[in-house]
Amino acid sequence: MNQEGDRYAGRPMLRFLDAYVLDSIGLLDEQSAAAISAVAPQVAAALGSSATQWQQVVAEALELPEGAPETVGLHSGGCSSSGRAS
Repeated sequence: MNQEGDRYAGRPMLRFLDAYVLDSIGLLDEQSAAAISAVAPQVAAALGSSATQWQQVVAEALELPEGAPETVGLHSGGCSSSGRAS
């Protein structure tokens, strides 16, 4: 099985997409949210984005439609805090 580090190797936006989805369904832990928030200004600058929140940077970079977090949350199947469908 691949380790988590291998999952993101060569795919820097995947970590942000994972965080975006987890945040959308209310399962992004505080440590990960803080880490993503800390590097968001550098990522925004690298992508030429004027967004001020990391979620906006991800949405712009991946050309996600407005309301994507709500849509993801609606289709998450009602995850509980354990991450399993309730």
